Amino acid sequence: MPSTYNKIHRLKAQGWTWPEFLAQIEQVSVHSIDEKTLYSNFRLPHRKPNKLLEETISLLHETFFPSPFPKEVEGLITLYNHLNSAKNLRTQEEDIELLERFVLAEIQQPDSKPESEPSLRYARLCWLAANIAFDRIAYCRDNGLATKLAENQMSALKWFQQAKLAIEHCKQSQGINVEPFVIYKLTQNKLACYLNGLPSANRLDNHVLKGYIEGSGYIAETKNMLELEPFQWGIARNGLRFSSLLNNAQDCEYFFRALVTANKHFLDCDYQLPGGLSINQSDDFQWALTVINDRDLINKLDKI
Repeated sequence: MPSTYNKIHRLKAQGWTWPEFLAQIEQVSVHSIDEKTLYSNFRLPHRKPNKLLEETISLLHETFFPSPFPKEVEGLITLYNHLNSAKNLRTQEEDIELLERFVLAEIQQPDSKPESEPSLRYARLCWLAANIAFDRIAYCRDNGLATKLAENQMSALKWFQQAKLAIEHCKQSQGINVEPFVIYKLTQNKLACYLNGLPSANRLDNHVLKGYIEGSGYIAETKNMLELEPFQWGIARNGLRFSSLLNNAQDCEYFFRALVTANKHFLDCDYQLPGGLSINQSDDFQWALTVINDRDLINKLDKI
């Protein structure tokens, strides 16, 4: 789930020096990675890692931050991702529906039902059911399928929430270690259910979206996540985006500071990542830009 950039930062945050980091890489890979390549991918959010680095860092990350979920369910998610991204597969939707039917049946098995002791297997199955419904939302939006959109939106929200509750239960009652980012990802996904159901032109003034952000605890959870992992520039940028949507000047300043703390490149509001708009270019940040400029935050933070 995390990017190579975030994986490198998470691994480096364990206190390794660069030579120690390279030594750890040698333990999991027969191919060497030079320090310059590793450091440039640590420093630059926009840098696309080569395939060798991406695979090696993923392997090392899995060694130190293993997935808590059963491998057989992770395999189902991999299968679904391949199906969903397949091009020119004539039976794609039918195959996804068959997989969805199986997943929902598994959720209803006696050892998976939430009234029994919730398990990480149940949580991950719920997550997969949510992903399948979620990935239909944009298609329904773009093709005017309002009823189907609402059905898939409600289904995705339901299963994301069930997954989150089950994981939190496993952490509290069973002492199972689950990385905070895993739970936070579900918070992000629930917000995306509302966001993706709206045409981009309608997002800035949508009262349902604003009401969900204000009432869901999203902003507080985002701040907590940044306290734990301050290198998460994507989380800080989304915090800034939605604080701008809510016209909250205090939170706009908080998240812009967090964004610059995550990476100094974001002092430049024209800084653009591949496939995305810069802060200056995106309508979503225009209110936040007023706060940034009025409070002279770029000059202040440039001196720190």
